[in-house]
Amino acid sequence: FKGSEIGIRKISGLLGVRYLLQGSVRKHGTQLRISAQLVDEHGAQRWSQTFDRSMDNVFQIQSEIAELVSETILPKITARPTPGFEPGTEAYGHFLAGRELLRLRDIDGAGEELQKAVELEPGYAEAHAELAISNLIGFPSDSKLDAANAAIDMALALRPGLPRALAARGLYLQQKRDPDWAGAEEVLRQALKADPNMVDAMNWLANPLSMLGRGAESDAIMMRAYEIDPLNPTIAGNVAMRLARRGEVDPAEQMLLRLTELPRPSYRSFLMLQSLYVDTGQFTKMNRLAKRTTLSGQGIYFGLQLNYALLGRWQKAEEWTRLRNRDFPDHWFAGFNLANVPMWRGQYSKASRLLEEATSESHVDEADHNYFHYLFRGCARALSGQHISALEILQPFVSMSEGGLYEFVYELLPHHCLAWSYLELGEREKALPILEYVETEIHQLIDGSTLPPSGWVYLLAINAVLLGDDDLAMERLGQAVDAGWRGYYVHINDPRWSNLSDDPRFRRLMIEVKADVDRQAEEVDRIDAEENFPAILDAVLAERRTA
Repeated sequence: FKGSEIGIRKISGLLGVRYLLQGSVRKHGTQLRISAQLVDEHGAQRWSQTFDRSMDNVFQIQSEIAELVSETILPKITARPTPGFEPGTEAYGHFLAGRELLRLRDIDGAGEELQKAVELEPGYAEAHAELAISNLIGFPSDSKLDAANAAIDMALALRPGLPRALAARGLYLQQKRDPDWAGAEEVLRQALKADPNMVDAMNWLANPLSMLGRGAESDAIMMRAYEIDPLNPTIAGNVAMRLARRGEVDPAEQMLLRLTELPRPSYRSFLMLQSLYVDTGQFTKMNRLAKRTTLSGQGIYFGLQLNYALLGRWQKAEEWTRLRNRDFPDHWFAGFNLANVPMWRGQYSKASRLLEEATSESHVDEADHNYFHYLFRGCARALSGQHISALEILQPFVSMSEGGLYEFVYELLPHHCLAWSYLELGEREKALPILEYVETEIHQLIDGSTLPPSGWVYLLAINAVLLGDDDLAMERLGQAVDAGWRGYYVHINDPRWSNLSDDPRFRRLMIEVKADVDRQAEEVDRIDAEENFPAILDAVLAERRTA
């Protein structure tokens, strides 16, 4: 909340706490002046003190302040494990910066800061553990998995039993190509025994509990993490998605909106809310959110591209493609960006050509961005009829990614595209195990959900199409529409539906969906005509350049 106008009552309410520690640090050479005060939820001061110290004893100052505060609040608090190694202040600064960037899911920035910390202080076990975690978040390549494993080994060698390193090991065991869910649970419980309030370990423990069929335990540990750290974007986002799957869409939306309204919101908060709006077919709200995301400097306009595509406003989607490459010409995804709209419009041959051109011109290591490269290139080839070359891309990727924990629907699209190519090449015996795998994985994800994400149900509908069960496909498509699926414009040209395109049931559902999307598109058209958002964005960008 640094630099924000949010008051004490609001902050304590958002955090769910009775006391807040405020303070400031002034540095002059190697000397520090630290002013700290403890206030209650009403803003009344309970304790204050100023400390004049040297930079050399920064860890001693932290312990001293913590003890004084705890004596004021409670006679006894749960102590964190004491550090066994005190790094230099420069390395510690990089560690703190990396840890905060990791919390906000700026993975590249976090990795750079943490790498600097371990280079300056090779014996800094905590920094090695955080560096390992930065390599494990998202969709780690084989090289990142290996780097993470080495960093964990180093952290535990330097400081055996370090809780953060154990937590990193638990995350590694569930992110590796052949996940060890039972092993992940065991080591994460060891980490939490040593540090009972480590919310990341709770968040990661929820995954193996879900995968081992213990959903109630998984929900309970997630709620415990949320109670401790309610503004953690990853944890709150995960809790919100669980609420949505129980049919509690409005509370989930409010939880995510609260995260996006913080002074320094994480992009993940915007992404999770966008996912909720897509799943529930709320494209007008998605448009407002995408504009807020863009003005915040996050998301490189992807939300606006996708929103206008979903609304069938292709000229607007193309315009945001152009603006995206204008304002982010050096971003690694710039070349691939040109293929988004053709892919969504069903112009798969054009999308495939643009993706190949972007790949040949890109200097990015494909292994580090495998989902984007494999997903778009492989699926574009499959859907454009280039089945043999699609197999070359998709076969190794699907084999590599099976057994993982899926969070977004697009993570299973390569499996479908591979199965489609096998079917089109007459190799049904190779397609069936993939389709059965997708069927099992999605049901494991959505079983017990009152309102399963419509994108997952839609994927099950396509699964039924590819399995040759048209009646089941229509039943599932109807369920997806009831759950909020509104992907008419970006899926109507999908060749996998070609055999059912004249089916009265299919046509009736598409007419229903199109009518709702067109209604929302007209509302967005009206808003756009009134506000001229591109001009608003240009003014904000000009102001930032001047500043």
